[in-house]
Amino acid sequence: MTDELMLRRKWTLRAGRKRIVLVKRSHERAEHVVMKALLWALYLPLYPNLTVEVSVGDRYKPDVVAVDAFGRPRFWGEAGEIGVAKIRSLARRYRHTHFAIAK
Repeated sequence: MTDELMLRRKWTLRAGRKRIVLVKRSHERAEHVVMKALLWALYLPLYPNLTVEVSVGDRYKPDVVAVDAFGRPRFWGEAGEIGVAKIRSLARRYRHTHFAIAK
């Protein structure tokens, strides 16, 4: 990343014509923020309405998500640590959702 993109505790990233600002929380590792950014940029061509850290009304909150017109997740991206129980729970409840996990 260039100095232009690196701001104090937040990054402004661009992919195509889209731009996103990601804020690194005090308890969050920089690598986690970078993985969220990479998921966002990688899947943006397929899901132009991708957002980061937005709740979908579930007990779990996706790191990167795209929702349909009814607010149901079409794409769910997880960055970093994720347990088998969480993956099973999400896959069972969101059978038509595209999942991506970045490690």
